[in-house]
Amino acid sequence: MAEKFSEQEQEQKQVENEERIKHPKEDEDREDVRDGIEEAWKAFPVKALDRKIIEDISTLLDKKTDFPKNWEHLARQLQFDEDAINAMKRDHIGGGHPARDFLTNLKARDPDTTLNDIISKCKAINRVDIASFLKQKTVDKICDLSPEVLENLAEKLSCTDGSVKGWQSLAGLYDYSPDEIQQFGAKKGVYAHFSPTMVLFDVIRASDGNMTLGELADVLSKIGRNDVIEKFKSTSKLSIL
Repeated sequence: MAEKFSEQEQEQKQVENEERIKHPKEDEDREDVRDGIEEAWKAFPVKALDRKIIEDISTLLDKKTDFPKNWEHLARQLQFDEDAINAMKRDHIGGGHPARDFLTNLKARDPDTTLNDIISKCKAINRVDIASFLKQKTVDKICDLSPEVLENLAEKLSCTDGSVKGWQSLAGLYDYSPDEIQQFGAKKGVYAHFSPTMVLFDVIRASDGNMTLGELADVLSKIGRNDVIEKFKSTSKLSIL
């Protein structure tokens, strides 16, 4: 059955198509940025996963039965020995969340394990649901990004030599006035680790908690900072932006 669109939706689609025809390179650049974010997410180190994602994965893995396979099977895939697995099981004989402890131990033992590694091992134990869940996180909201990712992104946008656009240009796209932009950077140089970009991110997250990574990609593309995402694509760890 053909998909039906309202008159307004048809007009919007026509405008989008016309824009793509007028600016094909711009559209390709934005797609590259989105692809870069997806690649970066899959190469994300488990040590930097935020608490919410750990809880979500734990819930999926905290099964009492062998079907579907649970955290014990994933632990074996990730080279945990039986003594370590049995110790975690003993700690939760009376209940609790052994999967959460397993993931916490994984972060401590193998902090550079990536989401790609976990996705691969989940597929190996036929837990495609978890693999799909992790892949879907590529279109998550900016407010759910871990502090480490935001800090590294902020560092990249804060350190400019004038030849590229930085956080001020980003703020301008969000219609902040010159006075407001000046206030964001007022304490730069006063505190050793002060980041005006982090201040801007905090304001954006507070005022627009639904901002997605795709929208962030569009904004970075508009100010000509695809290099930020290219850095994502060239490394296996987001922590060295």
